Amino acid sequence: MGFSSLASGAVDTGTDTSGTSSRKVQTQAVPATVKAPDLENLLKRVATDQAPKELSLGAMCYKVAMPPDRVEYVCPSCGTKTLYATTEAGAFVGEAAPALEIQTYRTYVHRLAQFGLDIRFDESCLCSACKKESAKAPAIEVLYKGKKTRNDLHDVNDLRKLLAFVEGKLVWEDSHAGEHPLKPEIPRICEWLGIKP
Repeated sequence: MGFSSLASGAVDTGTDTSGTSSRKVQTQAVPATVKAPDLENLLKRVATDQAPKELSLGAMCYKVAMPPDRVEYVCPSCGTKTLYATTEAGAFVGEAAPALEIQTYRTYVHRLAQFGLDIRFDESCLCSACKKESAKAPAIEVLYKGKKTRNDLHDVNDLRKLLAFVEGKLVWEDSHAGEHPLKPEIPRICEWLGIKP
């Protein structure tokens, strides 16, 4: 599996035996001094407290840059390079988006782990060698109170929402610093964490 290993944590190299062949995987180990967040109390707070009435609309005063014509993805597990075309006939190719933002995905997962969330990021869907046919998008696995959940991510905003929740915020920020209330996201957050709303 293509689990990310991030430089600032201890790296545990284990063996993935879930497939037909044995392959080394790297997962980030969270220091034992980090306490897991009390997700149920955070959930109650988001559900009952009111988000600020005035939310920032974010930056709207600049022209969006076009992505490069292609992006090269290097798998952290096997080292295979996969080339993605980002445009075809002048239109953006959606499947290249996670490869373009892979470092952002990894950074958010790392920050979530720093808050004590037992989380793994599976980016194997981007690797031409590791990809399983069923894998459609990058995914997260969360272990909370002995229950493991696995969910595909729609985009990097899913991780922005989850981080805002774990930080105890009532709003989350998109990539342009626009603020959005977190309360409508409760069902999805509960799904990611394997807890009941």
